[in-house]
This record gives sequence, structure tokens and C-alpha cells, in this order.
Amino acid sequence: MSGTRSPRQPAGRREEILRAAVDVIADHGLAGATHRLIAEQAGVPLGSTTYYFPTLSDLTTTALEAAMAGYDDELDDWERFLRRSADVPAALVELAAQYVDAGSTAIIEYELYVAAARELSLRPLAEQWVDRLSAILAPYAQAEAVAAVTMLLDGAIVQAIALGRPLDGDTLEAAIRAVIGA
Repeated sequence: MSGTRSPRQPAGRREEILRAAVDVIADHGLAGATHRLIAEQAGVPLGSTTYYFPTLSDLTTTALEAAMAGYDDELDDWERFLRRSADVPAALVELAAQYVDAGSTAIIEYELYVAAARELSLRPLAEQWVDRLSAILAPYAQAEAVAAVTMLLDGAIVQAIALGRPLDGDTLEAAIRAVIGA
């Protein structure tokens, strides 16, 4: 028998519920996430979700925190990719396109953005992406340009997700080049 616990065992149940919550948020949005739907997705009794997470807010906030921890790893990859790149604007467009293509990852981030507009306690989580992306871009442009490129990336990603279209890489790359003077 391997060392991996089954989600049916209590020690793995909390993590399985969190993974299910992330999936439900990606598929149904925060507004569509319920204890019942998350329990069904996790394959656990409804009482398990309320045992580990007494309120839906506890559950969704913890799920978003777990998702954002994964974004840190993704941004580490972005940072390494940019360091190796001879063409930063083209590299950023490639990374953003991959991010959009990943689907649920980007959707969850933008669900968090919208939720943070209403729920002040979520704003620090939403700021993590912006702050980290700005830090990664800092070696390539001045502070104002970094802020503008971060906004351009966010806007292009939101448009692609919201409209169900591929990222408009040509326009995004031209805009990034104009902003950073590359």
C-alpha cells in the first residue's frame, strides 16, 4: 500500500474538499459554490464540508488561498522563463497565452478579483498576483511601465476569458513594446 491517503480517510478529506471547492469555483463561480455542490464534487458527505469549514466563506476563502499558493509556483516559472528570454514582450505574450489556455487557473484568479471587490478580506489575496507580477517585471522596465504592463496583461487575460477567445497576442505584444520601449 502506498503512503498516499485516500480522500475517504479523515486526514485526506479536508484536502479533497479544498480541491473540490477550487474545481467548483472554476466551473460555477463563487456565487455558484455551495457546501452541497462541493461535497458532491469531493464525493464526501455534506457534513464533512461543514465539519472542516463551518461557513461557506471559510471554505471558499481557504480554497482561494490554496489556489493562490499554486500561482506563486506558476509565477516562479514565469520569472525563470523571462530571465532566459531575449525578447521580454514576446515572452510575456507567450506566458499569458499559456495562462489563458490553462482555463480554470485564470478563471479562479479573476473570480478572486471580483470577489475582492465585495469582500475586503480577500483583497490581500488578489493583490498577491499583481505584486508578484510587478516584482518579476521590475528588472525589465521602470515602475510606471511595470504597472502599465501588469494592467495590460490583466486586461488581455480578462478579455480572452470573458469572451471565450484566444489571447490577442499581436495587440498585447505591440502594447507592451510601446509601454516599455522595446
